[in-house]
Formats: sequence, structure tokens, C-alpha cells
Amino acid sequence: MVGTKRSILIVDDDADIRDSLTLLLSLEHYVVRLAENRDEALKLIALGEPDVVLLDWFMPGMSIEEFVSRAREQYPSIPIVLISASLNTRQKARELKLKHHLTKPFETEDVLKTVEASIRDRRRPQ
Repeated sequence: MVGTKRSILIVDDDADIRDSLTLLLSLEHYVVRLAENRDEALKLIALGEPDVVLLDWFMPGMSIEEFVSRAREQYPSIPIVLISASLNTRQKARELKLKHHLTKPFETEDVLKTVEASIRDRRRPQ
């Protein structure tokens, strides 16, 4: 990441999760933007595409399916990582055609590896 600051958008209605991910990713020199809900996240995405979106599955308001669809309308290759405590996180990520997911509680190393893999995958030619 030398010379380039990557941006991460964290979308979670749990302030503790947002805070812990912000601390972790900021220490790794990522620029972090936060959204408490999916509507707010779409507004932030409209201002500029993040390198990765960390998206909580279970949140009130807009459905996760609608969010993914609308985010991909703006940026078809936007990397979205599904995060959830559900045992079905992997299956839901597949249904949404999301390449990566994290199951809560997650380890620091898993978060960093997943974010880095999402950025790498995006740069690969399709």
C-alpha cells in the first residue's frame, strides 16, 4: 500500500463494530468512512467509490439485496464483503455473488487478509 491510501467503507448499525474496525483499519493506514445504515452508505458511495465495502448483513431498513444491486449499479466491480454472526454468512455471500465474507466474531488477521484479498481480486483482469 505504499504511496496509495485505500479507502474502506464500513456499513454497520453497531457502533462498537464500527469503532473496532475503524481502529484496526486506520492503524493499517486505510482511510475509513462509516455508515450506520445502507441508505447512508449509498450516499457515501455516490461521492466516490471505496476500495472495499464491509457490509453487515442484519440491519434495519433497506434490504441487503437492494443495497448490493444499487451499489453495483454505480460501480459494477465494487468489492463488498459480507459480515455477520450468522452461521449462514458464506451461503448468503454466495447468493449475493459476493466473493468474500467475514463471520463475527472475527480475528484481526482475518479482517486484514479479507480486505487485502478484496483489493487484489479487484485489480486482477477478468
